[in-house]
Amino acid sequence: MAVLPCEGSVGRGPWFWLALVPQLPGVTWPYAEAVQRRAFRDVVTLCGLAVTVAGALWV
Repeated sequence: MAVLPCEGSVGRGPWFWLALVPQLPGVTWPYAEAVQRRAFRDVVTLCGLAVTVAGALWV
């Protein structure tokens, strides 16, 4: 979040925030709501953030 004031930073783009959608409390995933499967949602979020940052570096 420290990069938000910087113009053109990854954190200011819509793809960064879209990658965080699986962590929202209202988003339900079939068969992924058990506490043991919480890690799946975390993996999706972290991979989405990694792809977003990598895409910004590629450009």
